[in-house]
Amino acid sequence: MNKLYNNSIKKGARIRVLATGEIGTVAEKQLIRKGGETKIYCRVKLDKKPEQDTWYFSDQLGDTKESAFITFCDNTDKKIIVGVEIDHEKDCVSNLKVAGMPDKPEKHQGLYRYLATTFIQVFKDSRPCTSPQ
Repeated sequence: MNKLYNNSIKKGARIRVLATGEIGTVAEKQLIRKGGETKIYCRVKLDKKPEQDTWYFSDQLGDTKESAFITFCDNTDKKIIVGVEIDHEKDCVSNLKVAGMPDKPEKHQGLYRYLATTFIQVFKDSRPCTSPQ
């Protein structure tokens, strides 16, 4: 039941179409029976084509922010975990968190540290957030 009534998809909510990456706003919601299941069907006004009548099932829509975690580790128990959040509306990295086990950065050495620092630098450079002035 929780999956059916997803609170993040309300009328007026900003969403992203997962298949195309387009950003839009939920204009209307309807419950539809498909294949013996009740699903939420949403009419979305896309930012680039607001006049187009587009309908999607709620499982085809996602939040405008998306996050992932990447773990870099060596053959011992040492690891670096990088958390990345992308804001698709602003097309940038909105949050980047790094945690290590052990906590002290000087304890990390070797290839996994090099890969983690290279990944972080390249990722930050590829999608920088520019603040409106």
